[in-house]
Amino acid sequence: MGVLVAWWSARFLIGLVPASMPIPRLEQLHPNLAILAFTLGVTVATAFLVGLVPAFQASREDVALSGNQHRTILTMRLRNDPTRLC
Repeated sequence: MGVLVAWWSARFLIGLVPASMPIPRLEQLHPNLAILAFTLGVTVATAFLVGLVPAFQASREDVALSGNQHRTILTMRLRNDPTRLC
């Protein structure tokens, strides 16, 4: 949507310039598609990385809770669970 607004704005601004005031290469004024593509690529890459870093951190196993410690914590949780019937 922003690309369309930029394109329409450029055409609108060209129309505002009076014919009595010539501006060189005014007809060539338009959004640069290479820059727009680069910006889109950077935006997608940033969103991808910002989404992946927390996902990797959440999936990483905590070193302190490895082996027997993990089982001990799980057993303690099961023993202290008030919803258990036994």
